[in-house]
Amino acid sequence: VTFVRGIASCGQTINGPQEAAHMILQDTFLDIVKDLGYSASCEDARRVFVPTPANVTTTLHEPYTVAATCSEVKKQVANAHSSNSIPILTGGDHCLAIGSVSGSAQRFPELCVLWFGAHGDINTPETSPSGNMHGVPLSILLGRATPVGFEQFDFKCLSAD
Repeated sequence: VTFVRGIASCGQTINGPQEAAHMILQDTFLDIVKDLGYSASCEDARRVFVPTPANVTTTLHEPYTVAATCSEVKKQVANAHSSNSIPILTGGDHCLAIGSVSGSAQRFPELCVLWFGAHGDINTPETSPSGNMHGVPLSILLGRATPVGFEQFDFKCLSAD
C-alpha cells in the first residue's frame, strides 16, 4: 500500500486540509496496516505553486497551482500502480482527486468512480459560487470543464455513462 499524503492546500482561501493527512497517517495506523500483512509506504503530495498570470482573469482560486499539483499527484498514483502497490490518497483538498482519479484511470481505463460527499463537486468555473477548486473536480474528470491553467494537462478520464 502506498499512502499519498495530500499535504497540499490549494484552490481555496482557507488553510487546514493539508493537516489531515498527518492526523490520519500516524505511526499507529501504519502499524495496523502492516499487522494486516501489507507493506506500507508514504509519499507526500506537495503543493506545486504556479502563480496565475497577471493577464488572466478567473473566478477560481489558484487554478494553475491546482493543475500543477494534481499533475504531480497523478504521477505519484500512476507510479504506485506501476509498482503493483495500492495507492491511497489521504487528506488534503478535494481537488487532489483530479490527480488521484486520473492517475488510477491510466492503469485502469475502465475505472468506475462512486463519489460520495456533501456536495456534488461538479461545478464549472462559470457555476462555482465560491471559486473554490474543490467544487470542480468531477467536471474536470468528466471533461465538462477545462479551467485556465489546466489546458496543458490531460485529466479527462471519466464518462457519465
